[in-house]
Amino acid sequence: MALKPVNFTKVIEASGLSKKEIAMRKGVKPETLSRHISGAIRMTFDDAHDYAKILECPPQDIFFPPQPMPIVGTVKMHIDPKEEVFETVFTRELWQGKPRFAYTASYEKAKAMGVFIHEGNESYNGMLNFMANSVDVVDKRPIEGNYVPKEAHETWAYCKLSDGQKINNCRESSQIVKTIPYIRPGGLFTLYNPGTGYDLEDARLEWATPVLATATQPASIFEHVDL
Repeated sequence: MALKPVNFTKVIEASGLSKKEIAMRKGVKPETLSRHISGAIRMTFDDAHDYAKILECPPQDIFFPPQPMPIVGTVKMHIDPKEEVFETVFTRELWQGKPRFAYTASYEKAKAMGVFIHEGNESYNGMLNFMANSVDVVDKRPIEGNYVPKEAHETWAYCKLSDGQKINNCRESSQIVKTIPYIRPGGLFTLYNPGTGYDLEDARLEWATPVLATATQPASIFEHVDL
């Protein structure tokens, strides 16, 4: 049974391309494209790959809308001075109320995202081995445009230090660091890591991008990740 491309129209709208332009790039008549959209003509997987290349999206986005994932539990945070590290305790509960959902990113949002991947290292056998191949999802636009958006303030973010600056933390060995930036006068930042204390004050950043999500087992979330 052929799959109907139920998300095709939305992906086309998000691309900003006209149907005439898409048909021309694909090498088909506009009528053929319209029939592919409606499902009147069966779309092959080769067709889907061709359209995906034109629209700069994964082929599955043409067939499927964002997939809802139920919210199965909640985590409440409470201040507790007796907790020595973060003065925070957690209450974790299964959700029992009206069904709530989280949706995978639409094409329109996902095209602005990228990932930092924690690559495995055969010679490394440290305590953070469990992080190998995990990914942090980020907004790639600040990296491409060299700027620091407000969304990266006071949250976990990947930050690119200006040349000549070095974070005072032996865990970080490059100019790109994962930390929490706090804005200061003059466009400077204080970079803070809750586990180690203040690492660098009056830092100049070329760019910073917030961590949008973390997947410790990306294969269970993403269709495919090039490891």
